[in-house]
Amino acid sequence: MARHGMRGVVVCLAFWGWVGLGLNAAELANPGFEAGSATEVSGWSVPPYWSGSMAPTAVPEERHAGRRGLRLAAAEKAGQWWGRVLGTPQATASLGQPNRFSVWAKGQGSLRLGVIRYRQPPPGETPYVYLWQEPVVPLTADWQLVSFDFTIAEPEFTKLAFCIEVQGVDAVAFLDDVSVASLVPPGVTLAVRPSHPMLAAGTPCELRVRLSGTAPEGPVRVYAFPPAGETQRQEAALDAAGEAVVRLPTDAAATGLWRLLATHPGSGAVGEVWADVLPADDYAAFERAAAGMRLPEGRLHLLVLGDSLSDFSRGSNYVDKLAVWLDRLGGSRCTVRNAGVGGDDITRVWARLNGEPKTHRLAMYDGLLEPMPTHILIFLGHNDSKVSSGSEYQKTAVAPEVFASTYRQVLDKLKADTGAALIVLSSSSSSYEITSANAERSRAAGRAHSLFGKPELMEQFNDLTQAAATAAGAAYLDLYTPMRAVPDKDRLVTADGVHLSAEGHRYVARFLLERLFR
Repeated sequence: MARHGMRGVVVCLAFWGWVGLGLNAAELANPGFEAGSATEVSGWSVPPYWSGSMAPTAVPEERHAGRRGLRLAAAEKAGQWWGRVLGTPQATASLGQPNRFSVWAKGQGSLRLGVIRYRQPPPGETPYVYLWQEPVVPLTADWQLVSFDFTIAEPEFTKLAFCIEVQGVDAVAFLDDVSVASLVPPGVTLAVRPSHPMLAAGTPCELRVRLSGTAPEGPVRVYAFPPAGETQRQEAALDAAGEAVVRLPTDAAATGLWRLLATHPGSGAVGEVWADVLPADDYAAFERAAAGMRLPEGRLHLLVLGDSLSDFSRGSNYVDKLAVWLDRLGGSRCTVRNAGVGGDDITRVWARLNGEPKTHRLAMYDGLLEPMPTHILIFLGHNDSKVSSGSEYQKTAVAPEVFASTYRQVLDKLKADTGAALIVLSSSSSSYEITSANAERSRAAGRAHSLFGKPELMEQFNDLTQAAATAAGAAYLDLYTPMRAVPDKDRLVTADGVHLSAEGHRYVARFLLERLFR
């Protein structure tokens, strides 16, 4: 097994966990302006309703680092000279957390940085609100780091975008190396437990928060955002150990995912978890399923390998729900590592297991066997079995014979390297009505596209998956067949017909709870 420098993240279920929520340069779209064609820059644009023009530049004097920078030029509009570039909107920085937006710049004219906050607008108001740097910064012939500190203080803002504006007659700015970073003091964290509360509607949700590190005094605030209805806010004093307990009421009618955000205004530290508030009958079904599990004695570390169905919705997906019940049954001796990678197929898993340098998101397997897993769950097949418009929907992304042989190689390697019990899960059942309709719209628009979830192909690949599991002595769980028979199956998937909805993650979690460790 290849070893890499950075350790992987393991969910230690019985201990404090926290989520780092600050934005950073790696999360910005193309922060160094390196990606794009000779005339375009990926992730950045000048909308037609703004002014000015932008273009990539590879001239050494016009880039701060790397191969390229960005040239932003002002133009006259409504009697004013200005130019403005927009970054791709993304999820908002955490409520109450101070952040710094920076860019290296030189040129002529003046520069200011801005943040656009997006919301569902109140009646009569706009869906966006600007935050602007004041005062503007004069540009010079030398590179300077221009920075703007901001905090998102209003809970209604759910997305934001970053923009950079140059001002002045014939003004031109050369830009490079954009970054957004948290200003929370180093070493200060706000932990929230449990990491994914699951409870019956009407039951109070008890959260425990803990502030660690050297930070100013002051209370913590906890915001609860239900799927519908008013936001709740509670404030609690920290005790001498920096801990507090907050009990949040849940409306019996407000079922679904609740976003729970804890903030410490004194330091700007934040912690966030998602609570799944279930109808009473659904919660009871989870309790019954978990009650039938018989965990093995001693340490239990479950490693999950998968694609975007495991990677997406972290904090509330089926892996997180499975971890909740393992924690309740086994406590500190149970740990879970979710190593799902969006876009994965069996060939990518094999390449990453072998540490091939050019593998997509290679670092996702850093420290994969630390700690050594006792059980490994594999959930793949959705990307392998897709077909594309380029092959007239005839050629699967991974050839069936390659899929079969590589799956067997993966299982043999995992078994040899770990000695863990192997559990192979079939693909889930996509909604072919949705995926085919989406593909038809793309075809009509002349766009290249993929078609997921073709039943005969998914069933063929599931047969190959089962054969590989049997040959390797692994357990095989057929999720596809019962999920296909769900009468209103579309509620289990998102609008693309493939990825799991919140209800879909509950379905898969219960399926596993009813079959694992029996």
